[in-house]
Amino acid sequence: TQKIETDLERAQVTIDMLSMIKKKTEGNLDTQENRMLADILSSLQMNYVETSAEAAKEKKSDSADSQPKTPEQEDEKQKFHKSYEDKQKDA
Repeated sequence: TQKIETDLERAQVTIDMLSMIKKKTEGNLDTQENRMLADILSSLQMNYVETSAEAAKEKKSDSADSQPKTPEQEDEKQKFHKSYEDKQKDA
């Protein structure tokens, strides 16, 4: 399927494993291999940070939507609703 799954825990394990491989192979890789491993590791780390930040925003947004409205927020909703109804009656 074309569905992309997000699993931050597995991503972190993969990043940690590649980091360990980079440390263990120091001095044993040629320049191109070393650069490729460093680039992949850096790219994965940046992607992880961006994705975890987005996930945190979504979680925060979801929790804010589920919180009860304050009386002031309800008043604003009623004011808008009333003024909209009044305009509809005038038309």
